[in-house]
Amino acid sequence: MRKTPEDASKEQKTTLETRAVSRRLVLGGAAMAGMGAICLTATRAAAQSKQKQADVQYQSSPKDGQKCSGCALFQPPNACAGVEGEISPEGWCSIFSPKA
Repeated sequence: MRKTPEDASKEQKTTLETRAVSRRLVLGGAAMAGMGAICLTATRAAAQSKQKQADVQYQSSPKDGQKCSGCALFQPPNACAGVEGEISPEGWCSIFSPKA
């Protein structure tokens, strides 16, 4: 059976649509992977490099109801993933990040 020009046109259109969808999937996947890598790198950098207490305006008392013991970076009994040295659970600093 011979293909008509109309059949060939339909096949070509289907092929082009499939390519467009595949390209979108690949580009979308690449973008998501890139964003994941950026987030992972930022998290690792924050965990590896603690900041000096003075640089984050650390104080040993709470500020506006925020205190270290309510921060996601707090490490009981008196440490922080983002700040050097010993800290008070009642303290506060500018990198305060509330626990989820």
